[in-house]
Amino acid sequence: MKRIIVLLVSGLALHTATWAATPLAGDSLRGQHHFIQKVAGTMCEKLQAETQSRALLPQEAEGLLASITESSMLVHAEELNTLMSDNKVSAPRKVGQKLGSSIVMQLIETCPAGQQLMLSIVSQSLGAKIAISEAEKPVLTLVSADICQRLDTENAARPMASRTPQERQEVFMQVMQGGMLKNMEPLANFYGLDNMKSSKVTSAMGQKIALLITQQCPMYMMRFGIDELLKRQ
Repeated sequence: MKRIIVLLVSGLALHTATWAATPLAGDSLRGQHHFIQKVAGTMCEKLQAETQSRALLPQEAEGLLASITESSMLVHAEELNTLMSDNKVSAPRKVGQKLGSSIVMQLIETCPAGQQLMLSIVSQSLGAKIAISEAEKPVLTLVSADICQRLDTENAARPMASRTPQERQEVFMQVMQGGMLKNMEPLANFYGLDNMKSSKVTSAMGQKIALLITQQCPMYMMRFGIDELLKRQ
């Protein structure tokens, strides 16, 4: 049982952190933190203006993020040039890409509109890659709904945002285990208990549960995704 749960959590973790490149390490460039904050702030203002004026379609989210990132970087182009020059950057394209990832991370952490936009991108991306059949969806939804309910209970007892990444990971393992144990019978009946001992089967199952959790209680998955990304810095 423990092995099955670990395999499922691995599948979930893989798909909460695949939507962003590696950010720039915190002390790489002198003055980078101030620059990242300013550009992310500009992006947030642009996103808020855009989403207030009209409803955003899910398929537009990734393109909008790219265009707003580019236009916001242009607003601060002179500051970017100064940052590169002062730090004698020899590979501006590579550093620029990492700065972009760091700016998106800042946007996600500090801007509600940015969080909603990224959730649309994640959901759209997962939905395009992962097919959940009509036959298995009710069984998997039992698990994802149970996990979301347990996360709501934990969050009400003590907000997830106030916990450390390690504490959030422990909570997620606990609610995952609880959701799996409670619904093991319907899962085993559908997939077969022997099949669930296969890493290939449980990894695919974990990815499908991740997609459903992203749809049902998205902010938790976003928080876990941020934790995973911060580990890379």
